[in-house]
Amino acid sequence: MPNPIIVQKYGGSSVATLDKIKNIAQKIVKRKEQGASLVVVVSAKGDTTNKLLQEAKKLIHPQPIPLREADMLLSVGERISIAYLSMAINSLGAECVSLTGSQCGIITDCNHTDAKILEIRPHRVLKALNQNKIVIVAGYQGVSTQKEITTLGRGGSDLTAVALSIALQAEKCEIYSDVDGVFDSNPKDNPDAKLLKTLTKEEMVEMASSGAKVIDLNAAKFWQQHSDHNIKIEIAHSEKNKLGTIITTQNLSKNQIKAVNVIPQTNVIYVEKHKKPEFFKQMKKHNLIPVMFFKDKDFFKVVLDKEKSEIFVNDPNLAFNQLFTDYGIISAIGTNIGTDIEIIDQWENIIEGHISAHAYNHTHFNVNKITTLLPKESLQKVKEKVYTLLKGSGHTG
Repeated sequence: MPNPIIVQKYGGSSVATLDKIKNIAQKIVKRKEQGASLVVVVSAKGDTTNKLLQEAKKLIHPQPIPLREADMLLSVGERISIAYLSMAINSLGAECVSLTGSQCGIITDCNHTDAKILEIRPHRVLKALNQNKIVIVAGYQGVSTQKEITTLGRGGSDLTAVALSIALQAEKCEIYSDVDGVFDSNPKDNPDAKLLKTLTKEEMVEMASSGAKVIDLNAAKFWQQHSDHNIKIEIAHSEKNKLGTIITTQNLSKNQIKAVNVIPQTNVIYVEKHKKPEFFKQMKKHNLIPVMFFKDKDFFKVVLDKEKSEIFVNDPNLAFNQLFTDYGIISAIGTNIGTDIEIIDQWENIIEGHISAHAYNHTHFNVNKITTLLPKESLQKVKEKVYTLLKGSGHTG
């Protein structure tokens, strides 16, 4: 296998129609002809997963879906995608084989619908590559130590791609979707948003944990935990032949705000400290990750993205004390900005100058991120000032 291994991942929007699948097949074959050993991870077509879940809920309402059967059902979407894409590639004259997560050797724990990868035994993948075949892999799934089909939770196809890249010691992992790459802010919200040419691994993790649709947070953390593997990740548009955003292990930038992320609506939940273990257990069951949490003398306070946590907070079995919905989150991301006195001073001046004296706010600093929870009525003013600060930071991406 003299050619470098490249792992590609195509999201659900990229394989949503037969025409899109044909276009991707042509792109893959062309890349193969240019000299690469290709492993291609794909998601389920379009909104297949949501449709399957809706039908299952309708079938057995009001009973909950058994988790084992949910995995059996939801793993079907990716299998359809890999079969279609493999057929399309074979029709172009290239040798290709499709493999499920189990056939790829993705071994997980037994936690159905949110399984963790324990190890990867990619023997069949390597055998196919040595036979000069393109390998198409079903994302989002694996097989447990009890030989049961498991799924990796929302965004699991990103995790599949990153984990396979590490197991195969790939040269590069290319994640394709319907965006051009990673922007320094939301282009729909900030007309001056710029496409970032590079991000560090640490910046990527912070952006993902702040709610930015960069890469799945579990995939980002998995890569961070395997920092001894020097693999580049590129995020780019599946239908454009343009360079996207490269994520590397090297930091070439000075201390500066590189990106800003806004969550306009949050659920701020007050939980008595003795209820915290059960609350976090329920939160994990719903596959939710806090955007922020802090505590005072009596309460543990958890901040969740409102859009992602509505079903969770309306669960009648959930025990908490108070719920506030009139707050938003704004985060700045950049290497070492949380330890830079000048940047911290600029941030605090913006916050103090644009919220009323009586309004509650909370700011959290870590090395590569500054995050502030503040009232929604103050968010717009603060956001405009922070975008101005970002524009003047002089970052080149």
